[in-house]
Amino acid sequence: MRTLFLRKKIGRATNKTFDEFMLRVVKASETLKGEAFKKLTSDFKASAKRFNEVRVATPSTKFTDSIHEISQEADKIFRKIKLAIDFYAECCEGDVQTCGEELRQELSVFGNIAATGITKKFADYRSLIAKIRNYPQSITLLNLEKWITALETLLEGFREKNLKRDDFRSSVKGLRYSARQQAQKNYIALRDYVEAYTVVNGKKDVEDFIGFVNEALIWCNI
Repeated sequence: MRTLFLRKKIGRATNKTFDEFMLRVVKASETLKGEAFKKLTSDFKASAKRFNEVRVATPSTKFTDSIHEISQEADKIFRKIKLAIDFYAECCEGDVQTCGEELRQELSVFGNIAATGITKKFADYRSLIAKIRNYPQSITLLNLEKWITALETLLEGFREKNLKRDDFRSSVKGLRYSARQQAQKNYIALRDYVEAYTVVNGKKDVEDFIGFVNEALIWCNI
């Protein structure tokens, strides 16, 4: 492989892909021997390790998991409300049936909310509750208040978790960015020196490094 293949751009890689590539280059840098590479490889390894630590230590999955739990609970309550309304509309008579048919018509506008993405889902649930709240007598007659209240509580929980996740992501974004920039800067310095070294001394001392990095570029699809 040509030495210049090392110059493929890595700036657009995702943090996960960039991290994997950096770790592979760290292993490749172990093939570089001698004082000429010591300072550059040391700086690069330190910055690559720092980025890996920052990325791994600051995931937002704890918020995502709890949001998904809230979503699942909201879907269960929505299905209970829908089944109850369908039952009242189809299997009852008089005012109960009338109220059931009335509310079922409101639900039909939204379709199967449980099958939509999380952001749209909770927006639809808020709209649905606002619609149903326009029929207080029907809610009381069909005994739906407990489920609607529970759904409202989950919606508030979703809002709070979502805000906390956004705040968390904002707080770590700058930390990840600076760590990534330093790792990339040190990688480019090492890469450029290796390429310059080949011009003067040939590839013999660095061909393993070049081969491993080029393989990493292909493996990480950069």
